[in-house]
Amino acid sequence: LIDHVVDQVIDTVEYAMGKTSSPSSSSAHQHPRGRRTRTPLQTKFTAFASTVLARAEITTPTLLATLIYIARARPFLHIALEEWALERVFLGALITASKYLNDSTLKNVHWALCTGVFGKRDVGRIEREFLAVLDWELGVSEGEV
Repeated sequence: LIDHVVDQVIDTVEYAMGKTSSPSSSSAHQHPRGRRTRTPLQTKFTAFASTVLARAEITTPTLLATLIYIARARPFLHIALEEWALERVFLGALITASKYLNDSTLKNVHWALCTGVFGKRDVGRIEREFLAVLDWELGVSEGEV
């Protein structure tokens, strides 16, 4: 499931940067067994995502909502700068899903610690920007899952 989330984030960022022409297409090469070959930047992002998910103790329902939010945001994202784009899209969707689904969730200072990269203010900005992209439409239906 983590590999699928990583692939969806990569596809979304590539689309938002104009590297692919279709919101659902992938420009990455696929291995015969369906696994994507990743660039060094994408491999680093995979490790980042795995670390954050483990440190934050993310549940499967939160990860599924994260996937839905990434898919919803895809047509509306426009990314000019590639640096930290994968991490920002991933965190925006993950933090939003976690806070929407869980009564008790991590505070932004704790999310920052989970990333090991972003500060508390960065996390808040990432969250606000992602909520704006989603136009605060956070409900998830059974059909979407």
